[in-house]
Amino acid sequence: MENPTYIPPHIRTTQTPRTIMLNQLIALSILSLPPLLIYGVRTLIIIAVAVLGAVAAEAAWCLLTKQKQSVTDLSAVCSGIILACMMPPAIPLGLVLLGSAFGALTAKLPFGRLGRGVFHPAVTGFAFISAGYSPHFLVYPAAYGEDRAVLPIFSSLDLGEPAFENSNPIDILKHGLDPNLDAAEFLLAQMRGPLGTTAVLLLLCSLAWLIFKKSAAWQSSAAFAATVFTLSLFFRYDSVKFMLPIYDLLCGYTIFAAVFLMGDLLTAPQFVSARVIYGIAGGMLFLLLRRTGAVGGEIFAVMIISAFSASIDRLVWRCRLKGISFTGLRDSIAIKIERKFKMHNEEDEIYGTKI
Repeated sequence: MENPTYIPPHIRTTQTPRTIMLNQLIALSILSLPPLLIYGVRTLIIIAVAVLGAVAAEAAWCLLTKQKQSVTDLSAVCSGIILACMMPPAIPLGLVLLGSAFGALTAKLPFGRLGRGVFHPAVTGFAFISAGYSPHFLVYPAAYGEDRAVLPIFSSLDLGEPAFENSNPIDILKHGLDPNLDAAEFLLAQMRGPLGTTAVLLLLCSLAWLIFKKSAAWQSSAAFAATVFTLSLFFRYDSVKFMLPIYDLLCGYTIFAAVFLMGDLLTAPQFVSARVIYGIAGGMLFLLLRRTGAVGGEIFAVMIISAFSASIDRLVWRCRLKGISFTGLRDSIAIKIERKFKMHNEEDEIYGTKI
């Protein structure tokens, strides 16, 4: 049996960091198939450039600081692919390279590399790109139909082409219109959106794989998605009152963020109850920024809430020291219910005996 590997600051697990990253790579490889079929070789180029930025930045950092090379743990590869999955197909390749390297150099390497950083490198890289070059996140090529865009492999794209006129479903909602999506478009990557976020069915398969391999903080993922869906019932657009919760849950970055960002073992809290709190808080902030911010701005919610991950863990720990815990509350309620039913059964038996 393997000795436990301690990954600060949150994880104690019998899995090695490389094992966790390998499981993530398998899940991410599933998501790369639909955009590869739709947009062709450019999808692979975007992924390769993002991975190159993260790996090169980490390798150069280790070389300059005279540390042992750590790229073999595959965390840089995973960060690069996650960033690529959040990119629109029309994104300039130079921005992808810059954002990937920026995320590694600011959110991971200065803190001691894997597991020690507060923010996810891919989220940091995304924030850097979207804050300075947001127009690229407002237009997406048509995936199917006569207007389907033919994307060049390396050269820059003309965003003024007819294929780029319609933006993604979340932006359409912000303009008070109904995207009119059906089940196939939700589940089978037929709607416009970032590369790895449109195939909801494959995202759920990826989550199932990560849960099976114990490589995801699924409690945070579930609490996050449930919060976004529930709050969407109360904060509605008049144009789509009935379908809005479905759109909020299945369109844009919601499911992808739930699976790969909120469910990331290295940034999520350790305690189960803390993960639930973390997911609920992240879902509330995510929907708030979706309603009030620019398209793609909801990803900033993940960055903000991850800064409080360790604090939520400490809060739960202090509550446990004082005898306060969600598990204890749940068991107390269960005991009271059991006693109540037992009391009723005894009364029924006595009454039946008397008759």
